[in-house]
Amino acid sequence: MARWGRIALTAAVAGVIVAAFLTKDGMPKETSGLVKTHIVRQGDLTQEEENPLLKDAYPEVNALAEEYYEEAAKDAKYADSYEAEAVYTKLGPYENSYLVYVHYKMQIPDIYTKVPGLKTFYVEEDKNGKLIIKKEPADENVSELVGKTAMHEDVKALMQNVHTEYQNAIASDRALQEAFVDLRNAYESEE
Repeated sequence: MARWGRIALTAAVAGVIVAAFLTKDGMPKETSGLVKTHIVRQGDLTQEEENPLLKDAYPEVNALAEEYYEEAAKDAKYADSYEAEAVYTKLGPYENSYLVYVHYKMQIPDIYTKVPGLKTFYVEEDKNGKLIIKKEPADENVSELVGKTAMHEDVKALMQNVHTEYQNAIASDRALQEAFVDLRNAYESEE
């Protein structure tokens, strides 16, 4: 009986520890770097059920996406602003690496309707432990994973939803349609 009591106590303590690190949505809470867990990834992370698309799951990744779009707006020729609407992530091939899909909205000058879009990033930690966007990862594992995850049903559904939202925005605003013709002409004349 004492053996079963120890097993029940161990299970109860493990349950409390797990519950302490989960939010009501079942997503891990940030531990602010206090706990560093080395995750050994075994098997093929390209399987969708092993690597689900998570929305706004990592505050540090969300902040990085917002910073990216703030900088993009400063350098934009044809946009007043960009807003990161939602940040979707899948685990990357290495610890503390992510495939990031940012659903954003772009505001074109003098146009009421914002233009939705979707951008893919690869994010990993630099040598100082800070998350950075890798513009052109040289690692074959990253390129392969990006290609495979683009075929996941959850990523394809996200891409389709944003594409539909984009088509609806264009169809709903005549001024936006005309602005896109002007933008296309401006880009072509720059080439």
